[in-house]
Amino acid sequence: MLVPSAQRGQATIGAAFERALRDVNAFMRAMARTRIDLDEMLVRRISVATRDETITTILHTNRPHRFHTRRRHPARVTTETGDGARLTQHFRDGALEMVFDLDEGRRWTVLRVDEAGRLLLTTTIDPTRLDRNVRYELTYRRVQR
Repeated sequence: MLVPSAQRGQATIGAAFERALRDVNAFMRAMARTRIDLDEMLVRRISVATRDETITTILHTNRPHRFHTRRRHPARVTTETGDGARLTQHFRDGALEMVFDLDEGRRWTVLRVDEAGRLLLTTTIDPTRLDRNVRYELTYRRVQR
């Protein structure tokens, strides 16, 4: 699966962060912007495999990031942006939910297939230092190998 446009995906993610930073003072906004790496946050390709009680998800940003966990069992991982986290993966209502518990908040990434067969990736970031959540949705299309 691929995101239709890297430029559009980065713009969507960037706009979500700008909305969350809108009411933050200029100093905090500048600090936050230095930590936002849109290129590393944009997932260009997604692979999901399940076997017995395990879920393996590979999120390809600039390089592949492999997350292999037992369903509903937290595991220590390194996120795409290099942060340590506890990840819990599970299925709910036909969607894969990935919950990353980080030192600076929590991130939910939900993967769901819509009626047209496209994959919707919805990410919500609840940072401890911001009053507003960061939320964005990207639409992926299936590509033939």
